[in-house]
Formats: sequence, C-alpha cells, structure tokens
Amino acid sequence: MGLRTRIADELKATVHGGELKLERYAGPAGDLGMLGIAPHDPVWRVHGHPTGMLTGGFAALMLQSLHPLAMAGVDQYSDFRTDPIGRLIRTARFITTTTFGSEQAAREVIELVQRIHTKVRGTAPDGRPYRADDPELLTWVHTAEVHSFLTGYQVYAAQRSRLTSAECDTYYAQVAPVAEALGAAEVPRSTREVARYLARVRPELHVTPAASDVLRFLRGFGRNGRERLVAGLLMNAAVGLLPSWARTELDIHRPVLVRAIWDRPVATLVGRGLEWARGPSEIHAAARARLAAAAPGTPSQSFPWPGFRPSSAQRGPHMSNDPKAVVNRLIEDVINAHRPDLAHEVLHPQSNIRRMGMQRSAQYLGSLTNAAGDGLNERGAHPADPVEGFKAAYAVLLRAFPDLRNNVVGPQVVVDDLVITHVTFSGTHEGEFLGVAPTHRKVEFDEVLYQRVTDGKVSEVWAIGDELGFLQQLGVLASPED
Repeated sequence: MGLRTRIADELKATVHGGELKLERYAGPAGDLGMLGIAPHDPVWRVHGHPTGMLTGGFAALMLQSLHPLAMAGVDQYSDFRTDPIGRLIRTARFITTTTFGSEQAAREVIELVQRIHTKVRGTAPDGRPYRADDPELLTWVHTAEVHSFLTGYQVYAAQRSRLTSAECDTYYAQVAPVAEALGAAEVPRSTREVARYLARVRPELHVTPAASDVLRFLRGFGRNGRERLVAGLLMNAAVGLLPSWARTELDIHRPVLVRAIWDRPVATLVGRGLEWARGPSEIHAAARARLAAAAPGTPSQSFPWPGFRPSSAQRGPHMSNDPKAVVNRLIEDVINAHRPDLAHEVLHPQSNIRRMGMQRSAQYLGSLTNAAGDGLNERGAHPADPVEGFKAAYAVLLRAFPDLRNNVVGPQVVVDDLVITHVTFSGTHEGEFLGVAPTHRKVEFDEVLYQRVTDGKVSEVWAIGDELGFLQQLGVLASPED
C-alpha cells in the first residue's frame, strides 16, 4: 500500500468513519438537494474546500465554546472526551449530507439531530436552564460555525477563487435554511447581519472551566502521533481565523507574525497534502452526477452556471407559492441563473417594470454616446410586451456583465402582495454597455426592489438603485476620491 493510499484511508476513517455512504449523494437521479445549489454556488465552494473546512471547523469549536449555555450542554452530554473521532464523523456527515446530499438524506440527518436535541437539557453551572433545541442557542451554534467556515475559505482558497462581498452574502443566505430546519430563529443571512449578531451576543460570551477543558482537549486531538501533529498544526492555523476578541477571551496569545509566516503557510501545505492523498472527491462526483440526471428542460440543465436555484415546481410542495417565493424565483431562477427564457413563468403578461436608477444611467450614457437602451423606452418602462421587454433589457445587461447577479441583502419585507427587497447588483464589465467600452471592472451597487405579485406572478416592479455609484464605478463619472 502506497503513502497516498494510506493517508487517504486514514483521512476517510477519521472524517467519515471509513464509509462515505455515497448513496446519500448519488440518488435519486435529478434530486436537487435541500439547498438547491450548483457546484459553482458559494456554499458548495466553501463546504467543498478541505483546508478551509478543517481550520474553520476547529475555529468554530473554539468560538462556540464561549457561550456558557451551549458549552454546558456539550460538557454534560457530549461524548467528545471518550469518542472524539465519532463526534467528528457525525458532525462531518451532517455538513456534507445537508450540503451535497439529496433532499431526503438531508432532512433525515436533520430529524436525527432534532431527536437528539430534545433529550439535551439541564442547568448550567451559573444556575440558568438550557436546552439544545432552544432557537437562540441553535442560531448561535450555526452562526459561529458558518462564520468560521467562510473565514477559513477566504484565507485558504486560491486568491482567484475567493468569494466577493456579494457572494459572501449569498453564502450566508444559502446555508441559512439548514439552521432554520433545525429550529433556529432569526438566522443572519448576510455579512452585515452576521457582524451585527456577533456584536449583539458578545456581552454574553465568556470562558468557563468547561470551555478551557475543550480548548486543552482540542490541542491534543488525535489517536496517534501523526494525527496529533496534523491536528496541532491545523489548530494553530484556526487560531488565526478567530476574531481578536475571541482570542483574548480564550487567553490565546499567538503573535500575528507567527500566524502569518508560519501557521498559514504550514496549514496550506498540510491541506494540499491531504487533498493530494484524497484525490477527486467521491462525494462531489456523486452529487454532480445526481444533479446532471435531472429531466431534460429543467433548470438543472444549466449547470454549472452560478447562482442556480430550482423552481418552486421542482422543489416540491414544501416550497410555498407566497409572494416572497414568487419574487425570489424571479431573482434566482431567472436573473441569477441567466435563464430569461423562464421569464414568462414568473412575470405577469401585463407587468409594469420600471428600473428608475438604471434608466437614468441609461439616459445619461445615451446622451454621451448616442446609444439606445434596447428594451427600455424613454419613461423607464418596458414596451408593449412587458415580458419580451424584460428579456431584451436583460440581454443588454448580460452581454455587458456576463457574470451578473442580484444578491439579496437582509430580510425581505412583505406587505400583503407587495415584497420589498434590498439587493446588491454585481457583475464584471466585459462587454459594451450603452456605448461604454468594456472596462473589465467589477461593479457592485445597491438597489431596492418594490415588487407586487398578482395571480402567482410578478405584476409590478419599481427598482431604485445607486446610479451615481454605478456610473462612477464604470469610470463615466469621477468619484469623490479622484
């Protein structure tokens, strides 16, 4: 048995218990999974990166330990001291199944965790009662975990592969349904919301004797010297992923120079070695094959386009047809999936669409270049056939910004049939836009969408955007700093 095979087998035994259970990921054919993600979506990329997940996982455990009530449950009920590998295997299986598995497999592991949580309750050393199915505790555990995973990815992924700020928001939004299915409440769905949440709960966080015990245990994690060496190197790297206030609270003093010139390079080498030994992920391959087997004509055939989401019909009866679901289908299934051919399924044939910010930009650019805004008339509304007008306007944008996305920021507001959504438009200017030659610049600007839903379709859209910032980023107008 060669070195590569030995390392791969040991890695599989440590993380997956020696059995990948590929049936969770391989079928049923065409199943889109609980999250409905494609290989280029942020959740797939983050959760599929070994080094980021290993270092992020250790960082998450340290950060989670600072919540006294969460730590009390772990201390009194968890078997991490007697069966640490078993605990690691169960955690890894939960994450991989909910991310890459079929919808049924994902919901089965969630239901299993929920059954376990109902039995975990007691009194913390400070006298406060706790229970593992407390929605607020579930939100804490989830947020600390995904924040650490994302931080690990942003540090250890190749520079060209790291997420943009808009994609970071998408990551938090995409992974939130797992926490909500477990019972978490008010789950943060953007970088800004995560930062606000951590700032809000920070006064409740402090080290307890149980937390210190966990930290000591993690530093000695492993069944043999080789495992302890690798875990120790990854733990050192994980320290650098923690917020500075968390390191201070945990009484961890590791110089920033050591973290920068030793911990990160070493963890990168360790991660690459593990990836080399593992080879192409069998789990990812099984999930890709399952997704590729979707029936002809379904949106999954657009893989690997980024931002794909299944339509409500494909995701099954558990997805409601409420106004917010309809609006989100327009954003995700049509705009972000680059599928204007599906617009007639979501847009009302008599829809009234007005993009106020973009229209003013188009008028200004037209005055400079004599370019016409295809698909838009002088009032900012689409022509007689609104759906075809939308397609024409979208085609203009897509030619100019081939990677365009609308990322939902924060919670949406629903008032009867009206949905108010804050989105960040992002895209790289790779094609001519209304007479402006490609600048190859990454453009991001905010928009507020007011969308009304009638008879299950979007019937009215008012989009108000930051056209000044848009023009400045294109270089058409000077920015205040210039």
